[in-house]
Amino acid sequence: MTGPERAARAAGLLLLLSAAAYYLVFVRAMSTTSLWTDELTSVQEFSSKGPLAVVTDYHDPNNHVFFNLLNSLLPGRASVAPLRARILSFLSVAGLLVLPYAFFAGRGRPLLGGLLGWVLVVDHDLLDLFLQARGYGLAAFLALSLSTAVLRFVDEDDPRGLPWIVVTAVLGTWTLPTFGFFAAPLLLLLLAVARRRAVFLASAAVAAGVFLAYLPVLPQLLEQGRVYGARWGRAYASAGAVLETLRTYLLRPRALFGEAAAFAALSGIAVFPWFLSDEERRRSRGSLLLVASSLAFFVACLGLQTPIVRATSFVVVPLAVGTSLVAAVLLDRPRLERRARAAGIAGAILLAAGGFFQAWRFSFVPLERWKDVGELVAETFPDEAQYHVTYVPELLRGYVRPGFRNQWEMDDVAFREGRLVVLDTVVVDGRPRIQTSRLAASSVELRLPQRRAGFMSVCFTPPSRSGVEGVASNGRPLPVAPLGDRDFATGASAAGATTTVALEAGRRYRSLVLVRSDGPGAREVECSIRTSGGAAPEPCGTVRRSGRFTLVHLRDRPVTTVTLTTGQEGEASLVEVWAYTVP
Repeated sequence: MTGPERAARAAGLLLLLSAAAYYLVFVRAMSTTSLWTDELTSVQEFSSKGPLAVVTDYHDPNNHVFFNLLNSLLPGRASVAPLRARILSFLSVAGLLVLPYAFFAGRGRPLLGGLLGWVLVVDHDLLDLFLQARGYGLAAFLALSLSTAVLRFVDEDDPRGLPWIVVTAVLGTWTLPTFGFFAAPLLLLLLAVARRRAVFLASAAVAAGVFLAYLPVLPQLLEQGRVYGARWGRAYASAGAVLETLRTYLLRPRALFGEAAAFAALSGIAVFPWFLSDEERRRSRGSLLLVASSLAFFVACLGLQTPIVRATSFVVVPLAVGTSLVAAVLLDRPRLERRARAAGIAGAILLAAGGFFQAWRFSFVPLERWKDVGELVAETFPDEAQYHVTYVPELLRGYVRPGFRNQWEMDDVAFREGRLVVLDTVVVDGRPRIQTSRLAASSVELRLPQRRAGFMSVCFTPPSRSGVEGVASNGRPLPVAPLGDRDFATGASAAGATTTVALEAGRRYRSLVLVRSDGPGAREVECSIRTSGGAAPEPCGTVRRSGRFTLVHLRDRPVTTVTLTTGQEGEASLVEVWAYTVP
């Protein structure tokens, strides 16, 4: 191996490591954060009901059949725990990272393999979609597998690629019906180029396989296609949708690619293969088939008009593979090869640095917070609490205690009296939010930020009995009556750095709530409790702060005192303190 070849391999591995770092921090975030509406629907309506239900029910296009079939065959198919529900997508995206390098490094192009792995992984919007508990990541991996099979069959004349073309085309279309708009033109072009009986039989096998796969749900599939536009709109009604697909899932940095730049990039993809010589074109037949089929896919989507943009995301995979290979062939020309390799290595170093930087500065806000709402409810309120969920209460089912009861009609009196908790779970922008502060001046609202509709919130008022025996600030006793009168207009000064709350003995406590005045207050930095019979202080559970409200989870223990230390003097006044007990 020559020096330049070793440098190219090292640069490819560096890109791979950079992409792996970004992938791992993203997986860590999505393995602990809530599923959103479409993911929960996919699990609850399909995979949780078993394989037979998955392959025979298509009443909702959320059924990405092959993905849900695999999910239903694994243990815990009804689980909405993020790691379990998304594990297939995590593995699929790992394949997007590893397969390009393994395939192209084995063919003398390790730098190209590392670059493709980086492009297909190091992007927030791409992984935010591909790692969901739905079929998008699996479809992307199947598109990559199909692309490599085409390259093996066409460019290397390897007949072992043809069976993989059949398998990946059928399974990809069984995952997302839009996959067929890529696979069909690919097979037609392959037939035109190869003109072999084996290719014709393979194309017939794909058509038969897709037909048989969807046969049990064919009437429902056709009905969904008929009403989809009226129900969900026509997202692909103009060429701007093609540019949106490219800008969202392929071109970056996104800030540099407005519609004009994206159009120029698309035009370049369509035009620059014409600069190939006859010999270069012969060497690039597989790549050109991938590019042409991707463009034909966009034409088909524009004709149909109804595909949503995320359902076209997988096509950036074969488009990236085909385009990069054509570009690599152009840069292999003797006059360009040395300079192109040096520029490629330098560019790889910069991209790898960018990937490591994004992994280091990574932050993630979930699309929706169903899991967090469910956990907050379970860790805060007594088992007998009543709830009013403002939006699709069924989606909380997997995240709340078995005895959770939803009250479908809002009961204003019960809320004011502290007997009803309101869960504002709106996830649709523009939908009215419930204004609990208008129902009760002394109400708590804990907001959980999310990307859809801004936030979810848990709203409640103090119970009739506070469960508090005494409160002290820096050891100085405070009057208890105004801190347990369910009136936020009264209170007591608590300027000390340490606040101690004594609870009624002989009971187990689930949580403690403290409400402070509107003035600025220090954030609690330390929390400890003492339990009946406990010889030493123990750590609290989770401490949450939301504005002037502090919520301390006590984990159903026989707590006698709770101590909160802020580390500074001058905390705002306390206006209310109460605790929730368990039987």
